[in-house]
Amino acid sequence: QGHTLPAHDILLNSSIPELRHRICRRLQHATATERDELQAIDRCLEGLQNHYRLSATELEATAANTDDPRNSDNLLVLADICRGLAEHAPQTFHEALQALYSSNTFDMLDNAGDASSFGRIDQILHPFYERDVATGHLTEEEAFELVCAFIAKKWCVQTSNNLTVGGMKSDGTDGTNDLSAMFLEAMLATTLTTDISVRVHSGTPDDFLLTVAEAMRAGYGRAGCFNDDVMI
Repeated sequence: QGHTLPAHDILLNSSIPELRHRICRRLQHATATERDELQAIDRCLEGLQNHYRLSATELEATAANTDDPRNSDNLLVLADICRGLAEHAPQTFHEALQALYSSNTFDMLDNAGDASSFGRIDQILHPFYERDVATGHLTEEEAFELVCAFIAKKWCVQTSNNLTVGGMKSDGTDGTNDLSAMFLEAMLATTLTTDISVRVHSGTPDDFLLTVAEAMRAGYGRAGCFNDDVMI
């Protein structure tokens, strides 16, 4: 069991209520077999929705009982994010990180084995990062802090909790972006062993290759480099 890679982007591009509404419409014309599967999916989405709401309530209660104002503020931000994700699709980089982490957690609950993966995390999250930076909602330094927190949160959850950066896009052009290096740099900054795979090809930027080499030399992750020119 295990070794799963769900389409996490579904939960990043659509809200839970929207997905449940789609299921409701499909149930009207579903076969008996399809009905069982659709109802199971809806039950999972309902569970995730309730999880977000309960998490928000718990975060607010914890914030009220802490003496550290900065910690209290951070907890309240997380509470707002969780309460929002119960009702709408993520809009910000921070919300997208939380939704992705929650999606991965639910995948692990569904699979008793190991190796529940995040997939091409730089490609999945880049639209949120790019929009936040462009609008001034987020600085690169703030984004890096969030990525470091994400790396720490996922640390040692499973023996293999893989995420992938770099590589080609579906049209054959280079897909390396700011987040590709940021996740490697976060691993170096936190000194936490992280299961990161790197995809490279003939068009990979030299500065990214140097970051990859530095991360491999430090020895904090699994040195997995995959050549798109050969494998695709």
